[in-house]
Amino acid sequence: MEPLLSSYGYLGLFIGTLLEGEATVILAGIAAHQGFLEMRSIILIALIGTIFGDQFFYYLARWKGYEWACRSRCFRRNYPRAAELLQRHSFWLILCSRFLYGLRTIIPTSCGVLRISAWRYSLLNLVSALLWTPLMAFLGYSFGHSIHTFLKEWQSLNLILVGTLLLFLLMIWFFGWRGMRDGLVLFRFKPHALLPESKDAP
Repeated sequence: MEPLLSSYGYLGLFIGTLLEGEATVILAGIAAHQGFLEMRSIILIALIGTIFGDQFFYYLARWKGYEWACRSRCFRRNYPRAAELLQRHSFWLILCSRFLYGLRTIIPTSCGVLRISAWRYSLLNLVSALLWTPLMAFLGYSFGHSIHTFLKEWQSLNLILVGTLLLFLLMIWFFGWRGMRDGLVLFRFKPHALLPESKDAP
């Protein structure tokens, strides 16, 4: 199990951070506490993955536009509320987007559809990633320390942790894919049409 995590753990981390990322980075932090992964590498890879993922959805939506984005049921359900909030509080919503679970792809896509300034979005996205990534990694590391303290008398601690990590990664992949496909509706909004406003490109 240890060679498996050492060989493919970073690849799994990168793929996980391209989508949602919270649970993936926390689990990587737990693995770092057990010595399977290296903390600095976790933070660097997660930072690259989370920035790349958001920038990809932003520029793709900016290029393809509103009609393309509406192919996603998740986007159709969440866009009216997300667009309304972006028009009022774009600075804080972009900055805090990573801390709003389930909206990881909705906010970047909405920013692209609304043609929010690319430099503004990219700068806030970078700051958000710099705040979010080490926080999630060290949260996982601390959680790993707590698990180790609680189960320190178990001789099979490493085997239990590895099995738990693999099980959670499987669940994250399954529910994360379904969430990306079908959408996670976290906002209640009135069923009105809020069309994107055109803004000048930077």
